[in-house]
Amino acid sequence: MLGNDTISVESATRQGNTLTSDEVDRFPSVTLRHTVVHLNDDGSIQHLEMDIHTPSEPPGQRDRKVVADVANNNVHLSKTDSTGTVNRDFPTDGSIVVAHVPQMYSLYELYFAAALKQAAASKLAAGSPVQMRQFYIDREFDRFL
Repeated sequence: MLGNDTISVESATRQGNTLTSDEVDRFPSVTLRHTVVHLNDDGSIQHLEMDIHTPSEPPGQRDRKVVADVANNNVHLSKTDSTGTVNRDFPTDGSIVVAHVPQMYSLYELYFAAALKQAAASKLAAGSPVQMRQFYIDREFDRFL
């Protein structure tokens, strides 16, 4: 049970280039997630699978699966629920790709580590920006980028 001032709890484990996380949050409504992220050697996302359960949604929308594959300067996203599967693709434009799930604190470490590795590999000067591109897992796919 979450306390009055707690919006989420998460259990995360990492073995090599695989991060597995189980989360529950209540912002804006109670959501349970099971996530497996496979990382490239530079720390960026290669493949992400997330099973999402939102008890307050109508029965046909309570359970969905989101899959993201990042390769060849492209992100392929799919969301599957009882209504079927929606697929979307967008270019990375050479940026590091990150999943936007604010309540998953284990992902923040991945973002920073990938950015630091890219900055070092690119020999960027200290304080130089590193481009990141994010996709939203909990929003409708018709309005992402």
